[in-house]
Amino acid sequence: MLKKIAQKLKSLTDVAIVTHENPDGDALGSSFALKFALEKLGIKADVVLEKEINSDFKFTGWTPLVYTENIIAENVVGVDFNEPTRTGACTPLFANAKEKAIVDHHICKTEPCELFLSDHTAAAAGELVFELINELDVEIDKNIATALYISIMSDTGGCKFGNTTAKTHTILAKLIDKVDVSYVCRMLFDITPLRKLELSSKLISEIEFYGDGKIGVISAENLLPEDEHYLNDMANRALNVEGCQIGVFFKQRADIVKVSLRTLGEIDAAKICSSFGGGGHKNAAGCGISKPFATAKEEFIRELMKWI
Repeated sequence: MLKKIAQKLKSLTDVAIVTHENPDGDALGSSFALKFALEKLGIKADVVLEKEINSDFKFTGWTPLVYTENIIAENVVGVDFNEPTRTGACTPLFANAKEKAIVDHHICKTEPCELFLSDHTAAAAGELVFELINELDVEIDKNIATALYISIMSDTGGCKFGNTTAKTHTILAKLIDKVDVSYVCRMLFDITPLRKLELSSKLISEIEFYGDGKIGVISAENLLPEDEHYLNDMANRALNVEGCQIGVFFKQRADIVKVSLRTLGEIDAAKICSSFGGGGHKNAAGCGISKPFATAKEEFIRELMKWI
């Protein structure tokens, strides 16, 4: 499939690249790495997002197109999602494309398009985009290397998460000489916007524990939409408490309670979330529950209690 997608891309003159809503470092890094690679082949490529890049990644200088109904693309590549509705406002762009492909690393039940590359053993979508760029026979320069490095380091927590493999390190080793590692890692893992510090401090101070301290729960029922991106790591923050085996973050978005779940060992986050219509990876998954906040939270925690 890698070869088929590369061949298709080489036959095109322009491509729009989309990813999931509220994009993290993997979504952004893998998308822009592909954009930079296609441009080196003389292909016009744009990353299209539903809104501007959030403040955590402003340091990259990456500039996306912000989606409007006036943006139409015949050729679209999706990165880091396996369900087109996860692209939020950009869903019509992907749905209406003549030629479409997806590069993803989540567990998938169905194939959303013919050109669908999915490998849930990859630590990040960036690993698969790295392979795709090699298949395109594009030399990796500083811009591509930095984007891929941000992608992979973000989704592995700086190679701390259980999804990190020998292949992950091998790919990073091939990128590292072209990346300002000290600067990138400081911006990814050390620098914190004041607003993020304020929000996370408040939520962490209200953390709840269940199952003799094995489940850590952080909740944000009244979160402003513009603050949502500051809290992408809250499930990990709950999991990092000593004694926790499960970390979960609940946030209200319109009439849906969004759930981010992180687990250790054999506690299968993807299986847990699938019972609520979601999915993901073994130790990192999510779902949305269309019920009142308190009800959704109670039902999800009840399911978690079965795993400890």
